[in-house]
Amino acid sequence: MGGERARKGKRLFLCLACVITILPVFAGCISYLNKSEGDASLETAKSLMSQGKYAASLKAGEEILIRYPETHGDQALLLMGIICAYPLNPYVDYKKSLQYFERLIKEFPLSRLTDEAGIWILTTRKLQDNEREIQALKKEGKRNEEDLVVRQKQIKMLQVEISRIHTHLTDLQEEKKTLDLQIKNLNDQMKRLKEIDLKIEEQTRGTFDQ
Repeated sequence: MGGERARKGKRLFLCLACVITILPVFAGCISYLNKSEGDASLETAKSLMSQGKYAASLKAGEEILIRYPETHGDQALLLMGIICAYPLNPYVDYKKSLQYFERLIKEFPLSRLTDEAGIWILTTRKLQDNEREIQALKKEGKRNEEDLVVRQKQIKMLQVEISRIHTHLTDLQEEKKTLDLQIKNLNDQMKRLKEIDLKIEEQTRGTFDQ
């Protein structure tokens, strides 16, 4: 009787050990699939923006924010802010743009994108201030044509700067992809090492049990 109970206890222990081992791997697989799907959705949103489909790109960003808030929320907010402030977008909305950038900094304080969001906030506020001054001049009937031309040139210069920053950010995102791939490879190696350690530990326990 005692030997049979001991054997049952060992089998129960091995089953529990297997469950404990498999659960993290299963959770990791789900996380990896979500990240891959999020990456694909983000690339689609960027592609729509490059095609001039700004409304569709903005909607795609909103869907990413809903479906993958933890893994891609910061990237989605940055993209949505850029879309709303992008010079070629006929529906430019600096107020919305600022809201997206400020939300990124507030909700993702540890994100590596907070610095870029800060730069965009400063640039967008400058554009917003210039536009307000132009509107005020028109409304009050005190528009000075020469001053208006100067301000419009300033806006164009800022818009060019936005385009330059956008290109720079795209390069940074490409570098990030490379780093993420390296990190993934390292994580895979660590998982394999853990699996080897677990097998060695199980073999060692089996030897002692005998």
